[in-house]
Amino acid sequence: MLRRSYTATDLARFDEDARAQLIDGVLVFEESRPVVLGAVQAALAYGLAGPYHLGLNGPGGWWIFTETDIILASDQAYRPDLCGVLRERMPVFQDRPQLDLRPDWVCEILSPTSVKHDLVAKRRGYHRAAVPWYWLADPANATLTALRWEPAGYVLHAVATLLETAYLPPFEAAALPMQAIFPVPAGRTPQDFIQEE
Repeated sequence: MLRRSYTATDLARFDEDARAQLIDGVLVFEESRPVVLGAVQAALAYGLAGPYHLGLNGPGGWWIFTETDIILASDQAYRPDLCGVLRERMPVFQDRPQLDLRPDWVCEILSPTSVKHDLVAKRRGYHRAAVPWYWLADPANATLTALRWEPAGYVLHAVATLLETAYLPPFEAAALPMQAIFPVPAGRTPQDFIQEE
């Protein structure tokens, strides 16, 4: 991390491939990601994009984004793994380098290098920006947690585990089979994850 107070304007100067985020005014560069994160991200995007982004067998009404830079404040510019904006709040698609509209939903996929930011600093930033729904996908434990915004902080709404099919807000019309979302590593079974709970 570089130690100086940066702004969202500074972040815009970096190449898109830099994978930089601005967390509490500090530039944070993401290291290479484990393959499992890409698999979980793709599965969640696929599960939500059909019914909500495209309106196929679902209500539509959302823009679903993957790894899109979002500006929450002058010192907070994140690149969540997934996020969504209700189309009623953005009726016309905005093709810009960064999204400067608060998302209505964010999902971060936990990894050893991101967990501290996702559970603490970014969680606080999303709360300050009043992001209504914050999901945490945890490949190590094969859980998907939905947190709901309340004035005092995020509160636990639901946790889905590996042997379940999740119907989590704000996407209750999307059936998310957890065994399809979280790959089970070779040499393990789904029951191994349940026994660890």
